[in-house]
Amino acid sequence: MSSASLYADVHRNHQGAGDARPTALQIIKDEVVGCKLTGKVIVITGATSSIFFETASALSAIRATLLLTARNLEKAENSRLNSLNLSGN
Repeated sequence: MSSASLYADVHRNHQGAGDARPTALQIIKDEVVGCKLTGKVIVITGATSSIFFETASALSAIRATLLLTARNLEKAENSRLNSLNLSGN
């Protein structure tokens, strides 16, 4: 079974936060793409959305360089500072 269908299976019966659904970092590790993205520059749009934190944390953990875009500079700066506090980077 491919990992994509495994992910689909666990999303069919989600139980909310903390259930068996994989995190972005787990997917990156499962798909063995982490080493391919290390040192790459990645643009993340919507840097003020909630999914941004999960995505940015996963990509930061594999040492990718992140460029963030947002429509609201103040919200973007708050998101950036929050993500730095959460990741320790």
